[in-house]
Amino acid sequence: MKSFPLHVLFLCDDNAIMSPMAEALLKDLGGKRVRAFSAGRRPADVVKSTALKLLRDRGYEGGELFPKSLQLFMEEGAPHVDLVVNLTCASDRLPVLGPVGALRVHWDFSFGLQKASGQRCGEPESLETEAAFLKLEGIIRQVLQPNWEDLTTRGVQRLFQVAGLASSNLVSV
Repeated sequence: MKSFPLHVLFLCDDNAIMSPMAEALLKDLGGKRVRAFSAGRRPADVVKSTALKLLRDRGYEGGELFPKSLQLFMEEGAPHVDLVVNLTCASDRLPVLGPVGALRVHWDFSFGLQKASGQRCGEPESLETEAAFLKLEGIIRQVLQPNWEDLTTRGVQRLFQVAGLASSNLVSV
């Protein structure tokens, strides 16, 4: 049986919208069961104001959020991470990176931005940020709904995995 809290790292490209929103949501909704973090492969200078405003308007704490590099979580003395949740577009085909020993899952977030390859992908525009937020909030609530008392870390990973797969069947934002 897993001793809680479970340490979850949300990972996206720039740690400016998606992963900070997921971090704030899981921190607020997860209570003592989780410690949430976020990072980016190439972190931006600041978390986008649209994400911070949305969190604040919905009653979530987000004032302390700032972009962090994934490298920070891979260095000696970094916080322990049990699970990495990759929040990029599946068509990017980027590996789910993270600290050694952490379990990994992928939640597909495809948005209306057109990449050079023609794939719909990327960080959400401001009009899409609310839809992305609602999708994230729904997935996180789904993950937290079951009782985790008798679950191992792999069992909790499976909850995150199933929730992510179920969300990919929702209408894209």
